[in-house]
Amino acid sequence: MPITKRVLMLVLLSSLALGSSAHAAEPEAAPAAPAAPAAPAFPDHEARIWQMGLTRSDRLQHATFSLSAGLMIGLTAEEPIAAAGGAMAFGLAKEFWDARSGRFDVLDLVADAIGAAGAYASTVTLTR
Repeated sequence: MPITKRVLMLVLLSSLALGSSAHAAEPEAAPAAPAAPAAPAFPDHEARIWQMGLTRSDRLQHATFSLSAGLMIGLTAEEPIAAAGGAMAFGLAKEFWDARSGRFDVLDLVADAIGAAGAYASTVTLTR
């Protein structure tokens, strides 16, 4: 693999790692003074979409991990199919692990598939 592709791969992977770790450690809020108990408020529509949609932080982590792992596999093997297959294998393994406690999530697999597609496309581009 030419040196420019290796440098590009390292820059891409390090930016993905820095981007996902920046969201992992969010500052904690200061404890609030005890308030009178109130009825729980139902979140508005936009908050529910953010909490349940594909942009939820857990799903973004699934997508970025799949992209990173798939890209590493694909560039090492110089095979785009290996990139997508390896990324989806990690995603399926994680969801089967979660299924043991009843938390199998199909949308997490969709996020993994998005990352795997990105790994496939990036491997095709970088191995030309």
